[in-house]
Order: sequence, then C-alpha cells, then structure tokens
Amino acid sequence: MKTLSNVGARVGLRQRYNAERPHEALGQRLPASLYQPSPRPYPTTLLPITYPGHYEVRRVSRNGGIRWGSRWVNVSHVLAELNVGFEEIDDGLWEVYFGPVWLGRLQETTCRIVGGQWRDQSSAYRFHHKRADPCLFGGSQLLQREGD
Repeated sequence: MKTLSNVGARVGLRQRYNAERPHEALGQRLPASLYQPSPRPYPTTLLPITYPGHYEVRRVSRNGGIRWGSRWVNVSHVLAELNVGFEEIDDGLWEVYFGPVWLGRLQETTCRIVGGQWRDQSSAYRFHHKRADPCLFGGSQLLQREGD
C-alpha cells in the first residue's frame, strides 16, 4: 500500500542514488551529472490508431476480449478499451493487428487468436471443449493440462 511516507522515502532514495552517491559503473561519477534530457519532444497525446477501410475494427472490452458475432474471442487485457483491426485473408481466417503490430490470426472455427510473438505456441496447455463452446466463455474454465 502506498502512503505518503513511502513516497517521501522513495524521493529521498532517488535523490541519494542520483545526486549524492558515486557509481562504480560510471567511473565514480554521479548519475545526475551525466543525465541529459532527450532532444525528442514527448507528445502530450497520441494520435488515434486508424485502420484501412476494409478492416473489421473491434474495441477490446475491459476484460480483454471482443465479440465476434455472438461468440467471445480473448484478445488481451493489455489492449482493454483500445481498437484492434481484423483483415480477412481467407474464409474464416483473419489477420489481427494493433496498429501496425501483428498480433496473430483469428480462426473463426476455434474462436482463438493464434500465432504472434506474444502468444506462447509451445505451451503444454490446450483448450479442450467438452461440454461448452470455448468461444462462449473464452475457454478459461475449460483449460486442462495436455495429456490429462
């Protein structure tokens, strides 16, 4: 829990660490003596992400998913309340993007996004749909260890 005393202690630590205590890795110089602000301006607001007209655009809900028709697709809670773009590349197969970043492919038959660097394809866990469609509930209650 953050309190004012914790915040004050951190400010004091930062002051000691950067302005009073020399560092061996810096040749016994103070970090504050070497700091230079970036010459690049930092924007106060970011431009909205736009997608080409042929994309399907969906807003990710607070719990990290979207509706695809009447079905549920988990995207990522990291993208909550942001728009993602879907580009159809074949019947029932869509490329998924967050701006220029490729997130993977949505397969309508499984209602899952697969591929992409941030998705673990070598996981020992898989969704096994026994009684319910995994798209309806995001599959979380159907998660089982492979081989069980």
